[in-house]
Amino acid sequence: MWHTSSSATWGASSVPTDIAKGRRMTQFQALAGYVGQLQQKNNWCWNATTVSVAHHYNKMTDWTQCSLATAVLNDEYSGWFTQNPGQPKFDCCGPNGGPWNCNTGWWPDEGPLQKVGHKADGPRLGVLSKQEITQEVTGNRPILVNIAWAGGGGHIVNIFGYHHLADGTVTDVWVHDPWDGMYIIPYEELRDKYKTNGTWTASMKSRP
Repeated sequence: MWHTSSSATWGASSVPTDIAKGRRMTQFQALAGYVGQLQQKNNWCWNATTVSVAHHYNKMTDWTQCSLATAVLNDEYSGWFTQNPGQPKFDCCGPNGGPWNCNTGWWPDEGPLQKVGHKADGPRLGVLSKQEITQEVTGNRPILVNIAWAGGGGHIVNIFGYHHLADGTVTDVWVHDPWDGMYIIPYEELRDKYKTNGTWTASMKSRP
């Protein structure tokens, strides 16, 4: 496993030359200009990955993690606010995070990707094949992935690149982990034992 910077944002240009060349890999493919964000709250992995997708497709977008959380949560609880007109709405960008707790987990394809306008058509998928990863990355489309932890709970990361052999076979994937930075790891490690006790269980495609 190779790990790069854990600064607030980073991208493909952050990958050291020796890592980009790799041990057994001769070529790599990555999303042009992709910049990953670290999550600003401990349950905002869905948020940082989705906002990173939004900025990948539109560098001038106004979406931030707090504005996306505000929009998603106000939509989710719109019925309750209608029934309780005197209650303040979510304001995750406000002082102290607003009147309600915004630090909550979410599925990117259950509102966030729709809000930023980048949810691909079709249902949530399982583990993507190496060929499917190749298709999405060469199409300049980040992939959102759910990791299920053995002890319970989950975590969203993005795939934004891969290494491949001369015959095109994918060997390693570039993972944007909003918790602590970027990893370049074997495909099988992401699938079966991410950070030792994580398993890839679901995939969500994006679109421009």
